[in-house]
Amino acid sequence: MKINFFVMVVILYYPSWSIAMHYDPELRFTDSSLDFFGATLSSQDFSKFLSIKNLTNIKECKISHSKMDPSLLSQLPADIEKLSLNSVTDLEGNILSNYDFLKNTPLKHLKVLIFRNQHMTDSQLSRIAEMEELQALGLSNNQITGKGFMSIVNIRGLEVLDLRDNQVGSFQSIFFSQVPSIKRLILKHNCISNQDTFCITQMKKITYLDLSENKIGDAGADDIAFMQRIETLKLNHNKIRKDGAFNLSRMRGIRYLHLDFNKIGDAGADHISQMHSIIGLYLESNQIGDAGAEYIAGMQQITSLSLAKNRIGDVGVKSIAQISGITDLDLSDNQIGDTGAAYVSNMQRIRNLNLAGNQIKNNGAAHVFKMKKIKNLNLNDNYITRVSSFSKILLLLE
Repeated sequence: MKINFFVMVVILYYPSWSIAMHYDPELRFTDSSLDFFGATLSSQDFSKFLSIKNLTNIKECKISHSKMDPSLLSQLPADIEKLSLNSVTDLEGNILSNYDFLKNTPLKHLKVLIFRNQHMTDSQLSRIAEMEELQALGLSNNQITGKGFMSIVNIRGLEVLDLRDNQVGSFQSIFFSQVPSIKRLILKHNCISNQDTFCITQMKKITYLDLSENKIGDAGADDIAFMQRIETLKLNHNKIRKDGAFNLSRMRGIRYLHLDFNKIGDAGADHISQMHSIIGLYLESNQIGDAGAEYIAGMQQITSLSLAKNRIGDVGVKSIAQISGITDLDLSDNQIGDTGAAYVSNMQRIRNLNLAGNQIKNNGAAHVFKMKKIKNLNLNDNYITRVSSFSKILLLLE
């Protein structure tokens, strides 16, 4: 029997200045923003939209999954602050980046620029590099390489750079002429190797770094460990083993560490357990067993923990249950039975619990049902054949 409980609260918040007017199915606008989805926009159409009353102070424009005249952007107000294009082509469906569509575009005061899935290449970044007031830049799912990265990383005042799903890599021993101002860097799913991590370590203001789905390995982790300002570090899918975990354990300011789908094992878990600043730890699929769980149990400061897809049984759960402050726990796809479920039921602060894919039967489920603070519970793919008392389930919804 599959059991799944989800309680979701949806809050719709409209600022006092925002009036949700629907001009047609393709356009949503307020007095300061335009949002086109699935539209076909000629330059003349766009000019009409901008002339509508109360749309003279547009600060933000989003165009997604649409077709447009490449010269359209030149009609934007001079003081626009946010511009986003996602999967936009010209009116014939051709790649928009074939044009110099940023030419004559009034982007002097632009603070946020997002070009997602626009086939952008390195040669098309020169105009972006001249935007001196830019604070956040998102160029995910394009064709940017290490050369393009180096052309924009030093934009004065740029604090957020998202280049996930590109071809960035091969920095090697490049030195920056000045320390970039970037605080949040996302290079997920690129071509970063341990030969490139030294370059990244020169970006000393970074507090959030995502290098997931690259190939930095243990040597790259050794470089990253010198970045002591980082608070959130994501290195999922990076071929990191116990030596890499040892290298990372030198980082004393980490609050959230994501090492999913690596191979740190029990020995690596021992090293990670020495990082006493961590409150969110995510070690899904890392070949961790009961011994590793015992090491992790020493991290009493943790409030969010994922050890999904490992080799943890009831003995390991007994250790984990000693972490009294956990509110979010994922132990799915392990080897936990009724005894382990009973240990989990003693963790009375848990609000989100995932025990799917284990060996829990009715008795174990009965223990879990007594956890009154749980809001989200997943017991899918266990050995539960019946629920003896529906009233116990209703406790989860109070």
